Amino acid sequence: MLQKISFCVFFIFFSLTNKSFSQDLIVEYQKSNLPAFLKIHDSISPNKKGQYLNLRKRISRNIGKFKYKLEIDSDNQTSHFSVIEKMSVNNQERFDNQLKGFLYGRFPHFTSLKKDSIFNDVNYRGQNYFIRLANPYYNWELKNETKIINGFKCYLATGEFIEKDALFAFNNNKKEVLHAWYAPELPSGYGPSRFTGLPGMVLQAGNQYFEYSVTKIKESDVNVQLPSKPSITEKQKNSLLKKRYLGQ
Repeated sequence: MLQKISFCVFFIFFSLTNKSFSQDLIVEYQKSNLPAFLKIHDSISPNKKGQYLNLRKRISRNIGKFKYKLEIDSDNQTSHFSVIEKMSVNNQERFDNQLKGFLYGRFPHFTSLKKDSIFNDVNYRGQNYFIRLANPYYNWELKNETKIINGFKCYLATGEFIEKDALFAFNNNKKEVLHAWYAPELPSGYGPSRFTGLPGMVLQAGNQYFEYSVTKIKESDVNVQLPSKPSITEKQKNSLLKKRYLGQ
């Protein structure tokens, strides 16, 4: 309880201090894999280890081709995060689409500070789902550690996330070890994908396998409109998909 109170006080303080930086922004990120991604768990059979490793090496070689854009509309207190589409090369469009899905970058995320929510606009096998998530999605622990990123002093936040209601049972109880570096000088609450809800904009964030890193920040007129359509929770979405495709 004390930790939650401290977080709220810290968030309010930095929200007040960064009000002067209220202009709209366009922020670009690049995603990279971390060393742990290329480590294959011992539980994988020797016959499959080679296949897994080759696939992960291919992902590692291609992950840098995707750029991501975060658009922040300060007036509407809304942001839009999406992959910047580029033409596929070497006839690997199918692989690129699979890779974007694997990297959670295929479908856009909206963050609404007014609604304390993140919305993920997903199309799964021709069916649209507008999924509403809590903001912050992760439970963050704020640290005193700092570093400079892109000229801004950033503070570290860490956390853990354990999936409890995944679409596929084998993903349940898997633990993500999270880190995020946020800049209090920049608008609070925003960041790439679901790395949001911190007292400053997130410039670098990830888990033990992947990491987003900011590459460009520029001021620009931005108009982000949150789609006006019904939303469902992630649990409801998974329940619908289980019934439709898994017969559960």
